[in-house]
Amino acid sequence: LPSNKVDEIFDSAKLEIRDEINVKLSDISEPTLLGAVHMASPRSSVSLTLIMQTTLTKDEVQARYDQGALEAYESTQLLILPVKEALAHAQSSATAPLKEGEEPLHMTAALRGSLQLLDKYLKKHDGIKEKEEREEKEEEKLHQL
Repeated sequence: LPSNKVDEIFDSAKLEIRDEINVKLSDISEPTLLGAVHMASPRSSVSLTLIMQTTLTKDEVQARYDQGALEAYESTQLLILPVKEALAHAQSSATAPLKEGEEPLHMTAALRGSLQLLDKYLKKHDGIKEKEEREEKEEEKLHQL
């Protein structure tokens, strides 16, 4: 793709967050592409999965959403979950509760696929962090000798 088209894809994701959740562009990191989720027929489609970070707390994000946004009509609520809980919901079946009395969230196939990509991304980055921490400890041991 031409670079201007790539920029358009990434910029549009940030604009969606601003317009639908009411988070300022300056409070959102640049997007990182995690991958693509390919949907099988009969409705063949591809969804790109991007990750962005914010310096805002979940309460601050919720407060901005509650204030209303330009395209607030596109949603009825904002659901903020810890990553592990979202992954557990994505991996559960639509008919089996996660815990006694808890019903799984209804997620689209694209969202489930995106959460699988997020899980892989986080595991990879956790592995990188663990490796860096081990190397730092080994280096400290060498300096102590």
